[in-house]
Amino acid sequence: MTPEGIEALPSSLDEIAKLQVRYRKHLIDAGILVRDADSRYCSYFDAGLVLTKIAVRARGLRVSGSHMNHYTQIMLAKSVLGRDAHPYVSILENARTKRNHATYDEAGTISATETAELEQTVLAFESLIRGWLACEHPDLLPPELPLG
Repeated sequence: MTPEGIEALPSSLDEIAKLQVRYRKHLIDAGILVRDADSRYCSYFDAGLVLTKIAVRARGLRVSGSHMNHYTQIMLAKSVLGRDAHPYVSILENARTKRNHATYDEAGTISATETAELEQTVLAFESLIRGWLACEHPDLLPPELPLG
């Protein structure tokens, strides 16, 4: 039995590859220099969220419903990936809160430094995810995609 809002659902290489493309799109969007720090931060968060989805889907699970689904997705990825992912997942959870504030409450609250730190975290998290897929689900490891 799975907790409420989480269901078992087989995945495929095609699905993981499509998620990888979505992840790269968020990275490209975040790198556009004319965007403000808030927007870039939100794009990096979205990229990190896609990485959590890759892990959850590779494990054959899916977060359903809309109530707290980002939080559930991040916490489920923490469980799926294990101890090595905890620092990244903690940063993503903090970023989720900051992103929500910047998106819904008050613009201009995120600094360029915070954006750069989240960028580095997401890129390091991508390496962890690729390594985890190679070990745990090599059949779901899509080829490396170039940025751009």
